[in-house]
Parts: sequence; structure tokens; C-alpha cells
Amino acid sequence: MSITTRYYLKLWFYSKDKPTELIVSKYEWERFESIYSQNDADFFVCNTTDGKYIAINLGQVVFAHLLWDSGIYAVLEETNDGEYIVLTFVDREPVYFDIDDPVEIADIFFTLDANVVSERLSFLDCDGERLIFDPDKLLFLEANAAMVEEGQELSIQESKFE
Repeated sequence: MSITTRYYLKLWFYSKDKPTELIVSKYEWERFESIYSQNDADFFVCNTTDGKYIAINLGQVVFAHLLWDSGIYAVLEETNDGEYIVLTFVDREPVYFDIDDPVEIADIFFTLDANVVSERLSFLDCDGERLIFDPDKLLFLEANAAMVEEGQELSIQESKFE
């Protein structure tokens, strides 16, 4: 066995009583520190070490505690819970949706990561019903990383054919 260091982002949001804790790579941990401390972006988008793709509205973070811990750990299994998205809004409980189109979800993460949000965002759920939301009210967005990566690849393939 070898000693491993884990990197955590512990985030307190304005409208949540308890912090949200994420395990990320050292690279994402350092990138978060740089972006958040310099107030360089509206959203921070990254993968977690357990297979989630997340977007954090930095304007809703009261403070962040960047933690690390060295020790011997069991290897975290990546979650592959299918095609879903979880949206957490200010003063609301998380809302879960099953989805069919990974390209649409990948596009939402791309838009948030690029900080080019100037309008409401939307996607279709698995029943073909449209959900429209205001990203300014979004605290946290989570989806299955494998699905988002698949959506990114499909989007690249689609753009090659256009």
C-alpha cells in the first residue's frame, strides 16, 4: 500500500446551513484556489475523483476551505449512475432529472465554464419536457462525468459534420 493525498473543497453557500464537500484532484484543487481567490470567473467547472462533473456558482460561495489529507485509502469507485443532472438553487433542495441527450448537458457545462452566460439555460428531460433555469440562481450543478464527456465527444463529432 502507498500513502495517498486527497484534496477536498469544502464550500459554504449563502443559502445552505451545511457545507458541501468535494474530493478533487490536486490540479483541480489548485485551479479552484487560483480562480476563486482572484475572482476570475462566475462558475468553476471540474471533475471530482468519484466520477461527477460539477459546476459551482462562485458568486454564491460565502467561503471555501481547501483541505488535504494524506493516508492510506481505499480506491474510490467512480459512480456511473446513468444519465442524470442535479441542480441546486438558492434556498432550494436539489432537483434531480434523468436526461437523454448528453450533448445538451455538455453544452451547459461548456457555457458555464466559458463564463459566457447571458441568458437562461435549458435542456430536455428524458420525457422530452424542457427545463429552463436562471444560472445566476444556481448554486451547484452535478452530472455523471462519463455522460458529460460522451456529450463533449459527440458535440465535436457533430461540429465536424457541419
